[in-house]
Amino acid sequence: GVWAAASAWVGISDLKAWHEKHAATRYGQMMRACCGGAPGDSEAVDREYRERSPLTHLKNAVNLPLDISAGIHDGHTGSVPIWHSLAAFNVIAEAGNQPSISPQAMQELSRPEGRLSRPQASDREVDASFGREIYLRRMAGPARVTIFEGGHERIDSATLAWLERHVKKVGQ
Repeated sequence: GVWAAASAWVGISDLKAWHEKHAATRYGQMMRACCGGAPGDSEAVDREYRERSPLTHLKNAVNLPLDISAGIHDGHTGSVPIWHSLAAFNVIAEAGNQPSISPQAMQELSRPEGRLSRPQASDREVDASFGREIYLRRMAGPARVTIFEGGHERIDSATLAWLERHVKKVGQ
């Protein structure tokens, strides 16, 4: 069989916002080289940032089993704030008329020691494939988002467990 799903870890979803955070770093320099300048330099440059940003296209992934994961400390000890993962999930949820993650929950989790004041039952799940505490876990159709104890990292066992649950036979 072949995998019929995708798994994204600590991803950047909004390149304009990413550039704003990293304009003075090598990340900013690389983005300006790829997009032809900084956001606001011209409509053509702004279009490059939009078209290269996953937030622009994720509404088309509403039927894709997509697992989005990020460590709670990323953005504090790592380079990609977790709101990028949460915003990506919200685009998919809203496109599928599913509940999204509230701005309040996003703010609570984005603090350095972020925790939800009112976690849902799914946020308290134990997932042996992660082997870490989970602070947020939500589903929207076949898409899932998980914020776990960790930083800017991928957990291979969780990636493989997700992909193994979404296999289809060749020719289907």
